[in-house]
Amino acid sequence: PMAIVVLILQNLSGLIINAVMLGCIFMKTAQAHRRAETLIFSRHAVIALRNSKLCFMIRVGDLRKSMIISASVRMQVVKKTVTPEGEVIPIHQIDIQMENP
Repeated sequence: PMAIVVLILQNLSGLIINAVMLGCIFMKTAQAHRRAETLIFSRHAVIALRNSKLCFMIRVGDLRKSMIISASVRMQVVKKTVTPEGEVIPIHQIDIQMENP
């Protein structure tokens, strides 16, 4: 009878440890989505001449006090496109080349 109690306690403690570990892993993967909620973008963009090139400029603000390390920027234009064959692509995504300083 004592061995059964020890076995049950061992199983329960193993389940609790597994649940805590799974919770920690899930919390780490969910932090990237919360980080995206703390970035704000300007309502207006500007196209101006910089270094003899036309540049598309926006402002990005960070609501957190912690620093963003090794950030990268990726932009796309989403527009409706009609192919030469007449096919309509309602959401055509075009990548914009960015220079990340």
